[in-house]
Amino acid sequence: PVGESAARRARRAGPSQREERIKEEPARRLVDLGDTLVEDEDYDQAEATYRKAIELDPKSASAHASLGRLLNHFREDYDQADVMYRMAIELDPEDAYVHWNFSEVLEKRGDIDGAIRETREYVRKGDPDEDGDERITEIVAAARDEAGDPESFQIMVDVQYTWDDAERAL
Repeated sequence: PVGESAARRARRAGPSQREERIKEEPARRLVDLGDTLVEDEDYDQAEATYRKAIELDPKSASAHASLGRLLNHFREDYDQADVMYRMAIELDPEDAYVHWNFSEVLEKRGDIDGAIRETREYVRKGDPDEDGDERITEIVAAARDEAGDPESFQIMVDVQYTWDDAERAL
């Protein structure tokens, strides 16, 4: 029920669910606190808070995703952001935004195929902001501009799109 306390929900749940909920609650609060610290631009404290949330609940997809976002956008530590996003996706593969953010890291690391793949996953998960196709076009255009032979690159991309469209149709 709405407004029900975490303690009451834990009592109503079975023994294993109860233990999980008790463990998750402090981690959720820490993720919220970390988000507030990011808004306040206190990145050191936010990072420590997200890491504590992960320590308390290693299965918290939101803690891994939040730390990945901080590492990506504010630390430019793409290797560690990659690790956090992979873990978040393993824990909650349905979170479209994690796929989007992971695609940014992959693009920054030069993994164009991976960036397109993760953006497609974002689209498959519902494209909540309806900008997935536009992002794929931007990734391809940026990669084409960096390629030594843009025409060959475009042919490769067109073949890949055709193959992926065929796989989706199956």
